[in-house]
Amino acid sequence: MSENSLEGRTVEVSGIPNEVEDEFLGLFFENKRRSGGGALASLRRQDSCAVLIFEDAEVAKRVLSKGTHVLHNAKLTVRKPTPKDPRKVLLRGMNASTAKEMVEVFVENVTKLDSTGYLMYPSPRRDEVLVHFHKPLSEQEFRRLADKVRRRLLDGARIEAEQIERTDSVIVEDLRSTTTEDMLTLYFENKRGGGEEVKDVTMVADGMARVTFEDWEAVDRILQRSHKLDGSNLSLQPYFDFLLPGKYPPSPSTPNGTEEGHGDSAGHADSTGHADSTGDLYTDTLRCDTTREELTDSTREMYPDSPKLYSSNILLDDPVKLNLLQCSHLLQELQQGHQDFGIQIVGNGVQISGPNQLTSEQLKKRILEVLSGIAQAHLPFSTQKATFLSRSEVQESLRKSLEQEGMLATYTASDCTVTVIALTLDMVKKASSLVKSLVCDFTMPIAAEYECMLFSDEWPKFLSSLSLCSAKVTDRGDEINVVTLRGQEEETRSKIEFFLSNPVEQESVITMEPGMLRYLQTHCHMLLADMNQVTIFPLDGDDITGLRLHGQANACQAVDELLRNVVASVHTRTITLQRPGVARFLVEEQGTSILNQIQTKFEVVISLERVHWVPLQSENIFEDAKKFTPPPSFERHPSADTDSLTNADEQARDLNNPETVLLEEAKKLISVIRKDDHELLDTATSAPGTAAAGISMDEDLYTDQLLPLSSLDNKDTLAEMEETPGITTEGESEGAVGGNPELNYVKQLSMESSQVDGVLEEDAQLSLAIQFSMENNSDPVDKEDELQKVLELSRRTAGQGRTSGTSELDQAIGLSIQDAIKAAHTAQILVYAGYNTDLIRVDIALGKKTELRQCKETIESKCLKNLSEHHRSCVDLIQRKHAVDITIQGTTATVQGFKEYVSEAVLDMNKLVNHISATVPDPDILRSVQWVWYKEQSNAIPYPPKATIYIEHAFKQKQKKIDIVFDKQPCTISFEKMEEYNIASGKSLPIARKQLSNMDIYSDVTEIEDFTALSSMPEITRVNEATDEFRDVVQAFYGSINEFHNKIRIIKSKCLKNLSEHHRSCVDLIQRKHAVDITIQGTTATVQGFKEYVSEAVLDMNKLVNHISATVPDPDILRSVQWVWYKEQSNAIPYPPKATIYIEHAFKQKQKKIDIVFDKQPCTISFEKMEEYNIASGKSLPIARKQLSNMDIYSDVTEIEDFTALSSMPEITRVNEATDEFRDVVQAFYGSINEFHNKIRIIKVEKMVNSLLYNQYKLKKASMLQTCTQADVERTLYHGTSETGMREICLHGFNRSFCGKNATVYGQGVYFAVESALSVQDQYSPPSEEGYKYVFVVKVLTGEYTKGKHEMKTAPLKENSRIPLRYHSVVDSTDSPSIFVIFNDTQAYPEYLITCQKVYG
Repeated sequence: MSENSLEGRTVEVSGIPNEVEDEFLGLFFENKRRSGGGALASLRRQDSCAVLIFEDAEVAKRVLSKGTHVLHNAKLTVRKPTPKDPRKVLLRGMNASTAKEMVEVFVENVTKLDSTGYLMYPSPRRDEVLVHFHKPLSEQEFRRLADKVRRRLLDGARIEAEQIERTDSVIVEDLRSTTTEDMLTLYFENKRGGGEEVKDVTMVADGMARVTFEDWEAVDRILQRSHKLDGSNLSLQPYFDFLLPGKYPPSPSTPNGTEEGHGDSAGHADSTGHADSTGDLYTDTLRCDTTREELTDSTREMYPDSPKLYSSNILLDDPVKLNLLQCSHLLQELQQGHQDFGIQIVGNGVQISGPNQLTSEQLKKRILEVLSGIAQAHLPFSTQKATFLSRSEVQESLRKSLEQEGMLATYTASDCTVTVIALTLDMVKKASSLVKSLVCDFTMPIAAEYECMLFSDEWPKFLSSLSLCSAKVTDRGDEINVVTLRGQEEETRSKIEFFLSNPVEQESVITMEPGMLRYLQTHCHMLLADMNQVTIFPLDGDDITGLRLHGQANACQAVDELLRNVVASVHTRTITLQRPGVARFLVEEQGTSILNQIQTKFEVVISLERVHWVPLQSENIFEDAKKFTPPPSFERHPSADTDSLTNADEQARDLNNPETVLLEEAKKLISVIRKDDHELLDTATSAPGTAAAGISMDEDLYTDQLLPLSSLDNKDTLAEMEETPGITTEGESEGAVGGNPELNYVKQLSMESSQVDGVLEEDAQLSLAIQFSMENNSDPVDKEDELQKVLELSRRTAGQGRTSGTSELDQAIGLSIQDAIKAAHTAQILVYAGYNTDLIRVDIALGKKTELRQCKETIESKCLKNLSEHHRSCVDLIQRKHAVDITIQGTTATVQGFKEYVSEAVLDMNKLVNHISATVPDPDILRSVQWVWYKEQSNAIPYPPKATIYIEHAFKQKQKKIDIVFDKQPCTISFEKMEEYNIASGKSLPIARKQLSNMDIYSDVTEIEDFTALSSMPEITRVNEATDEFRDVVQAFYGSINEFHNKIRIIKSKCLKNLSEHHRSCVDLIQRKHAVDITIQGTTATVQGFKEYVSEAVLDMNKLVNHISATVPDPDILRSVQWVWYKEQSNAIPYPPKATIYIEHAFKQKQKKIDIVFDKQPCTISFEKMEEYNIASGKSLPIARKQLSNMDIYSDVTEIEDFTALSSMPEITRVNEATDEFRDVVQAFYGSINEFHNKIRIIKVEKMVNSLLYNQYKLKKASMLQTCTQADVERTLYHGTSETGMREICLHGFNRSFCGKNATVYGQGVYFAVESALSVQDQYSPPSEEGYKYVFVVKVLTGEYTKGKHEMKTAPLKENSRIPLRYHSVVDSTDSPSIFVIFNDTQAYPEYLITCQKVYG
């Protein structure tokens, strides 16, 4: 159903008072505040009910969601309109005299169904017939059926078919006379009867009632259940009023479409409305001592030629008695004596029908006599015996025993009573005596050593395997009570004794991760050793890891349960470390040693099964980089004139080449043979609109796109489509927001045509090769030449295959290198511990130890600015080899990772820089060297300039051969043979290197170092640091280094010129801390000392410089901030200017308290208590910090770094509750909190000052104002988060990489709410351990926005923009947005942090 269809906009209203006029009713439901409604399209009223049709489906949903409405103190009930019943069709307009057989033939003719596919219910006037189909009809099927019915005449009448609405009522039959309407209401509203809300109950006749429900959907649920009330099994059918003739409805036709005689039909409808031949639809049921017979005069009038039939029914509620009657062969005897009568058991009764009423009465009387003679006896048994007798196999065995004794009897067992039923009283006595004698019981004592077997898992399995036996252990546990049939005692006893005396050997496996197994073996070995009742084998294989237990079943079960509890009690955590080279570090010796120390210290087990590091096998990085650098492609003749000459020459050569002529002829022949295939291709790849013209197209059910048959038949084509960049199998461009069918069709057509051309060329070559190989009529002398042609064609095919696969292979190698680099920088460690706190301690310890071993080095070189693809591949291999992270920006390369690995990588990077620097410039090469190739009987033809440069570089690097592409044909140049080999054609051309000038272009260049270290370099080996040789060299070196032993570093900054006394004290402390000498002259600070100490001291000096630079000038402080103190019953008194500056500096440095002297009296100012304490007098005065202006004096200042190194958090200050700033924030927060107004209490409001984030935000805002068409690009929104997320946002701002935690319905970005009511929900701001919730008040640059979608990773492009501009944000609804999503982190600045708490009670 469409969202705005008529059915979706319609609402039914009931319970309308008579005094309410239609106009007033319409106004009520158009009032959104009172009823949630809106504009009405129409209103139809009938008595106390009305049908409303709204203009918008959303309005109808709002009205329905409120449930009950109150108008004039009357409750109005609203509900969805009753839908049509897909199983029922009503045929109207028939002649009353039309025979039923004609109606059946008509229905079967138009529906193409046989007699078992439907039921018919004629109306009392016989001008309407309700047809009930067993299978539901779709809307399309009904329209076709109605059209067929309308076009055909039935007995001269025009018939109309219509679908009827679902009924909200059922007819309940077989009620007892004592059942009341209230009892039915309570029953159906109870869970036992379905738990549905009853609207009305009406008693239609004796034993029959109509029950109406509030919801029509309840009818289907009620009919699917079986019902029993007041000891009677109820029969339920759906209710339709047009079938009722006044008080009673007619009987339905039977499944074959005809009534059974002229009497009442004996077919009941089950809960699904299908007849099961047990009674009439909506009929009064009869007891076993009553009958119902009726002469159907109406039937006789309809069929005057039919014989008169009389029918009687005897209904039995007791299925046991009915079963006895069936087994007595009485009915068979009566049937044989009266062939013209029908006597059969139908449902829960006996049906008698025949032509003679007197005989029918006699047969009924005979059956009732037999039924009245049925007797029963109640035998008391113990619960165990009664349960044993109720088992099906026991009942079957006792039934056979009764039959062998000639007794027609049966029994039922419930609780502690067994009821025996037989046809006569005497037979009941004999059957009861026999049942008692066949059941026996005995008791078996249990030895103490066997008691454990009764509690094993094998004991219930053993009991279930015993047939005709019931065994139960006594409450004391020392005996077994056994119940069985006579003759089975000894066999049962022996089986039980054998089971108890022969313990079952059991084997079980407890699977676990390898780290868990190591933890149990290391820290639970004493526990495992004490479990000597079973044998425990550790399993540590590739397929399974864990413990295998073997032993007696009971012992094995106890050990298994204990070990599983132990495993469940072990705490586990996955710690993810993301640092350059961390995977290599952990698996090598130094990292393994650290892990062993941590495991010993914290008594944990650390598993590295998810840490992946494989050393690079090859040391030849330069050569490896060449493997996945694709060969360059050049045009052999770049000039137009040369092209025309070459093309003409090539054409002439092709025409003179008989092989080319044969190949063209073969292609023509193949194209003729495959004409049908081409026609199919043309048909399949025709324009999308031709599909409607009857052209065969296959539909892709997954993509909703039409793919040609040829593409579906060619698996290679599909595979290529999937691998082609920019084209997906759905036919959509990867970068597009929505698919363009015409563009997709053109792409698909071009791909298929290229595939066809390639296949035609390949088939032609293959056909020509086969023809060459199979020609036997040629001269034997030419056979060798023909063989050479076949081999040449084969080489061509191989060369083309190689060319097509080269780029894919190179791409795969490049991707594998990048994956290996990422894997080296990430390590997932599984930690197993006995306590959760140990996991936290291990996480902290690992983070610290790996962080301390990280270092960073930089390499400066101009040649790094523009690296070639080959050189970038070298950098990637260096990262892969040494497990470091190398980033290149401009002329600087930064190498970061573990210290040892960084040192190794820097050596290789320096080699790469030297190698690049040693390369001769391209212009010099072209001026001095020329590479040429020779065509047949022609002069030397020079290579293009770019090809000459590429070949010369390879020649100077002493490579033996290189791969190169000329005119899209793969070739190989061999410097040993000095020739060019064309892989496709198999031909070779001689080449040469010509010196154009005498200038030696390599004279001023450093010798090109062989990067592979395999050239004529002398052997260089590293001296072991533990040897005497190493110590002697180092001592001699340091003995002569003298003044160069120390290192000097210079720091320049204007803020060093005039240091305060406090800052000079900081410099003295840095000298004391690092044992260095620091001298300051003007704006220069010189740090001198040992290398390691100087580096550490320089870091602290830089922190001090940044701290001084970030300090706000004193005049700005006095203009924007004022510190005041309050005397008793007086206004605020400001502090002196110098005191204000001193206090503000201390406050901004996050000091808790300061000492100060006022009027020669020592005082203490506490920023936590915001008070001034006089030490001499012992009195305290309240103080406050006032903002004199709205100017943010810290917005243009570099972030003040906490010089104490205790925190890198931005500045967060608590907003005073007495200020207007606090009131404005709180009023806005509570103004949109809606239903949470009395449920949320604000604890505090803090103001964020993060200069870095704010400066980024201002730059982004300025950029948006230039491109945005609307002036207002900024909004104040809310963002709820957890305690962990709060700290992350305070420190780093918003990060869209964390999106998805609370779903990504409108895109994968950062979400903000217009109203605070959304942010305070637990889903978005979960309470912390203290119960606090955190909500940010955020300035967000929303700019221009559109509606978001789940798959969006960035804002979409604007639709009508001539240039590719994107929206700035997306929303949930463009008309009235309540949620904004941004994809750029700098578009949001957290201004305030509100800490709040839920209020309960």
